[in-house]
Amino acid sequence: MCKNYEMLPFFSITVLDFAADGHVSDLLDFLVKHRETCDEKFALVFEQVKELSDKIQLAVEVPVITQRQVYRNYPPPITPEEYYRRVVFIPMLNSVRSDLKSRFSTDTLNSFWLTVLLPSNIVNCTDDLLQSSVKEISSMYGQLLGLTVPSTRKTLILVEVHGWRNRWL
Repeated sequence: MCKNYEMLPFFSITVLDFAADGHVSDLLDFLVKHRETCDEKFALVFEQVKELSDKIQLAVEVPVITQRQVYRNYPPPITPEEYYRRVVFIPMLNSVRSDLKSRFSTDTLNSFWLTVLLPSNIVNCTDDLLQSSVKEISSMYGQLLGLTVPSTRKTLILVEVHGWRNRWL
């Protein structure tokens, strides 16, 4: 993730934020807690729905359901709240959670270290951020260089990155 800091109207600095994995894991934990307590959470949502439906004079009802359900063996819902919780709310929470897990896997989040190598980012990086990013990059992609010793990979990549940085400064 990046944060833009406006210094002048025509100039801004982009600072890389590598805490995205923490934010994603916090969001996943949040969704898991909502899934575990979905009865209470959906009750709050459904109360708001009922208030809005009363304002526009619309009844919240269960849609017509066929007697023979082939693909789902849910017991028939008793109330509209139970129906919409089972059919809409719970599947939505599960879908968002699985989508976030697949989009922000560990491999995907680790590949964000490569953004440090962009010329616009490498000139703004501190030496500590550069060292840690080179360490991550060499552990993930260092084998592509054909070197078997990890410390040699890291040193080779670090020398190359410092050369690029000096060129663009």
